[in-house]
Amino acid sequence: MEIEKVEKNVNWLNVIFDKKFLRYIDIQTIKDISLASKLYRKKLQSRLFKNIGFAQNNIKFLPNPVSVYSDYLLNFMLDINTVDDTSNIKLYEIVDQWIINISSSLSAYKAIANGFSLIGVNSLGYYMLPILSNFENLKFLRLENCVIPFMGFSDLGKSLLNLDTLELVHVTFINISSDNFSYYQFKFPEI
Repeated sequence: MEIEKVEKNVNWLNVIFDKKFLRYIDIQTIKDISLASKLYRKKLQSRLFKNIGFAQNNIKFLPNPVSVYSDYLLNFMLDINTVDDTSNIKLYEIVDQWIINISSSLSAYKAIANGFSLIGVNSLGYYMLPILSNFENLKFLRLENCVIPFMGFSDLGKSLLNLDTLELVHVTFINISSDNFSYYQFKFPEI
C-alpha cells in the first residue's frame, strides 16, 4: 500500500532527465526513451546528438531515386559527369539534393554536436565534407576510408575554430586541376 503511494508521487520525467541517471544509461536506451514523446526528445537531444556519424553500414536511403544508386554511390568512385546508361537521372543532382536534405536535418543540432565522423563513405565524403562547416562547436573530427576535396579540407580550419582532434585514416584527397593551391593555404585553428 505504501509503495503504491510513493510510486504515484514520483515524477518520472525528473528521474529520466537527471544527469546522474543518464550517465548510467547507454545511448540506445536514450534513443528509445526519446521516441516516447517530443518533450523527451527535446530534453535529451544534447545527449543524443553530441556525436554525429555517418558510416557505410548505417547510411539508409529512404525509398526515392537515390535508393536505386545507393550501392553504386557507396562502393565505387563517383564521376559526376557520367550517368548510368539505364537512366537519365544525373547522379550529381541526386547526391546534391540528398546533401541538402541532410544539411537541413542536422541544422538544428549544429550547436550541440561536439564530434563528427565520416567512416567508410568512400566518394560520398566528397559531397558530405561541406556539411562540416555548419558545426561551429566541433571538437573532434574523424575521417576514415573516404574521399574528400583537397580545397574543402584546407578551408575547414577557418570554420571549425574549436577543433581539438582530427583523425585521418585512409583518406584520399581529390584536387581538381583548376584549383591552384599551396600548402601555405591550410588554415588550422590556433592552439
